[in-house]
Amino acid sequence: DEGNSINPKLKRQVTRAKLVHRRTLALYDKHLNAFYGCMESHLFDRALIINLVERNEVNGLPYENISCDYVPRVAYIYPERSNQHLDKGHSSHTDCPDLFIPDFTRAKAFIESDRWPGNEEFTLTLTDESGKRLAFTVNVL
Repeated sequence: DEGNSINPKLKRQVTRAKLVHRRTLALYDKHLNAFYGCMESHLFDRALIINLVERNEVNGLPYENISCDYVPRVAYIYPERSNQHLDKGHSSHTDCPDLFIPDFTRAKAFIESDRWPGNEEFTLTLTDESGKRLAFTVNVL
């Protein structure tokens, strides 16, 4: 008689465990599918165009201990941010242009010419979202 009373209890516990397990898996799958749904495939999160501008009293302040004629400035960010004024400074530490052009002290004056001088260069830097530099290269054309 005692064996019959244990079986229904055990059966209820097993049934309950199966239901909880199924609900947990269903909830996990729902969250996982929602996560995958918001993850879209893209090549990059943000692109910045950085110009070198002539140094003056205002824009040269962050670089006062560095000998240079030009300083880097973020000229354009994609995707654009409506609340950001690029001419008035940087919105965050990851927008710091000298992070992307660390050799800005080598910059020379641009001489306008009808002929291509043959020694044009550009800089490409790959970073993560915290600004940690993953790759950096100066390409000379």
